[in-house]
Parts: sequence; C-alpha cells; structure tokens
Amino acid sequence: MLEGCSGLLSVVLPEKVRWIRERAFAGCSGLKGMDLGYALLRIDCGAFAECTSLVSLHLPASVTEIAGDLFSGCTALTDCPVYVGVKTIGAGAFRNCRALPELFLPESVESIGEEAFWGCSSLSRIRTERRIPASGANAMFGDTGTCPVEIPVEGWDLYRAEPNWNLYESRFSLILHVASPDPVDLGLSVKWASFNVGAAVPEEFGMYFAWGETEEKNDYSWARYRWCRSKNDELFPYELIKYNYDSKWGIVDDLDVLEPADDAAHIKLGGTWRMPTAEEMQELLAHCLFRKMTLNGVKGFKCSSLVKGYEDRWIFFPNAGAANGESYYVDGNYAHYATASLDRGSSTPRYAKVLKYSVSYVYFDSVIRHCGISVRAVCP
Repeated sequence: MLEGCSGLLSVVLPEKVRWIRERAFAGCSGLKGMDLGYALLRIDCGAFAECTSLVSLHLPASVTEIAGDLFSGCTALTDCPVYVGVKTIGAGAFRNCRALPELFLPESVESIGEEAFWGCSSLSRIRTERRIPASGANAMFGDTGTCPVEIPVEGWDLYRAEPNWNLYESRFSLILHVASPDPVDLGLSVKWASFNVGAAVPEEFGMYFAWGETEEKNDYSWARYRWCRSKNDELFPYELIKYNYDSKWGIVDDLDVLEPADDAAHIKLGGTWRMPTAEEMQELLAHCLFRKMTLNGVKGFKCSSLVKGYEDRWIFFPNAGAANGESYYVDGNYAHYATASLDRGSSTPRYAKVLKYSVSYVYFDSVIRHCGISVRAVCP
C-alpha cells in the first residue's frame, strides 16, 4: 500500500476502512501518528513495522488481535496500550520497541506469541491481570532486562508451573486485585458499595478514572483520552469517537450510557457491580441526608438513608478531589463521583453526569470526560 513511504508524516483513515493489509505502512520512517477511527476490524502482520518515528498509536476497541510483527522495530513507540478486549498478541508484535515504558496485559489476553516483546529494553514493569496465565510462547519477554513481572497473587502456582512464564519467576511480583466492597442497602432501587473502586476501607480514596476508561494513568487530558482523536481545529483539536449524540463534536453513535466493557466498576469488581446511572445517583441525592464528616482523619460526607425502615444505614464518601492532565487536586474540600451517563442536558457530549461535593454541600452536576474522578459502584 504505502510501504517504505518515508515522507509520510500522518494518516487519518476514512471511517469505512475495516481492514489494513500486511505491511501496509511498514518502513514509513517519518510517520509519527495515525488516526485509525473506530470501525477498523482487522490489522494484518507487520502493518506498522519499522515505523521508527511512530510515538503513539491507539488501536480501536473493535480490534481484538495484535498481529505478528505489527509494531516490530518501532523504536520510538511510547504509547500503545493493550486495551480490554484484545485476545491475541502475535509473535514479535512489539519486538524491539525500545522506548516502550510499561506493559499492561488485561484479563482478556489469552495468548502471547514468540518474542512478542523481545528487546523492549525500556520496560519498567510488566503487569498481567489474568489469574490463569495466558498461553505464552518462547522468549515472549526476552531481552527486557530485570523489570518486575507483576502477576495476580491468586495465580502464583499456575504461573510458576507454566513453562514460558516460569522463565521469569525470579522477576515475579505479586499483585492483589481490587478489594470487593460490601453492598449497602439504603432502601433504594440499587445497593451501594461500602467504599470506592480501588479502595479497601470507606475512607480510602481509591482509583481515579476518566469517563469510559477502566485503568488509571499518568495523564488525564484529551490527548490521552481513549474515546477521542485529534483533528485540525484550533478551537477544539479533538473529536469524540464513541458516546456522542452531536455531530458537531465527532462521530455520532447516540450511546449515552457506558457499555459494560467501558464501565470501571464492572471491569474492576466483576459480578453484577457497575457504575450508577444518572437516575440512580439522583435517587441517592433525593432520598438521603448528606452531612460533612471526618472518618479516621479523612474529610468527606456521610450519606444517610431517609427511607423508612432504613434510617440506620449510611455510607461514607471521602473528598478525593480529581485529576486533570498530569496533576491531582486533593485538598480535602471537594469530590467528584462518576455516573455511567453522559450529560444529555449539556450543550456538548464532552461532559458526563457526576455527584459533586464542594466545601459544604452536595449537588448533581457534570464534569469533562477526560478528568480522573472517583467511582462508587452499585449492584442489584
């Protein structure tokens, strides 16, 4: 297709493109970035191999296989997440991606090919979420130095017994999965979690998530937001590629409630846990009494049920602040708690509905989607 076109600097694929063929852009040494859209289904082997200037590329959620040699020799690549939904990582897929800083393998990854990450010498950590080891091949992490390989504590014996994982046993570091909260019945349509996603007790802040994302990160900006892509517009140089009801802001799909794969509470806690909808958050606000409270030295607010027969039930929300860009704003005086709902009443789908606490009162509002905020789960 365009193999070896060294003068190519950037590419925006038309939305009708579903398939990128083998080595389509291989050797395009000047290529720094690509916009793959959201409808792509398949990318063949070596499609971006030896693109030595490529720094960042986000695969759409519709792509479930990272083909062999796909990014082999992309020596400048620093930002290419393996998203939830990817099942297969082919042989040599990231071979000699020497600038790649870390690797996160979600639970969906079932197989990793031979030398998939060989020569990724800048890796500072390799983390896998699977309790049962993905099927591994020879030297899948070969020549990656001594960076720790983080595995779930529940899978310790299985990883030690699997030959292609056992090679890295000296680097194994155990990780504990997110603690499961207790469901608290406040007499409402759903039960509420006793603490935040990522916490272990009510006063802990827990994790911060951009709306529609399921992992923490270092940069909560539009430039690193999963559901947008860059465009040539001085006023707003990004457009939305999912969860959008207005063509002015990008590709319209009319989705306004998060799908399970994009729900941080569901992905982290499993089972029937999920993020609350706007209606469920409004129900909480309407049928509970909110008062300032300090729990074990942590400022927050106590949410006590006003429903008859449930007046003795309450949950605590810590004032965890929020993250914007690369900064965290935590002064103990405010909090944002996410819902799974876009703000349909807003003039733009760039905002999602949240419960806010500011200084002395709680109210229902919205927040821009790329910010990192707290999540409190619900279940039936």
